[in-house]
Amino acid sequence: MKGKLYQFPIHRTKKSINDVIEVRRKQREETIRKLREKFPRKKDK
Repeated sequence: MKGKLYQFPIHRTKKSINDVIEVRRKQREETIRKLREKFPRKKDK
């Protein structure tokens, strides 16, 4: 049951989990940057 919370096998090393977190953070930063380019906030202008 608990394993379904993760999209990657738990038995992997902690390093690979950190890699997944790092990749997701980079993807999130990219999407945020793209959204800001599409819809610039008043503060950014």
